[in-house]
Amino acid sequence: MTMNDQRCPQQESGMEEFGPVGSMQLMAVPKRKVTPHRKGIRNGPKALKPAPLIMRCKSCGRVKLPHFFCCTGDKINEERDNSTK
Repeated sequence: MTMNDQRCPQQESGMEEFGPVGSMQLMAVPKRKVTPHRKGIRNGPKALKPAPLIMRCKSCGRVKLPHFFCCTGDKINEERDNSTK
């Protein structure tokens, strides 16, 4: 037998025995507790955003966001033309 044949299966897998429990995997754990301040900083961008302001279009009456173009404004132009005549 060569040296490679004499190895036990646990050594090949990289596992070690830890007392009466047998072999167990080592897990990643944090080094320190995350403070509430640090947790708040990390989760700050995930907070709820305020609802956007909703307006009605002056020409067609549809609901829209401010500074968004809704329609051509034909009704307003017609009213201006009628008032000048």
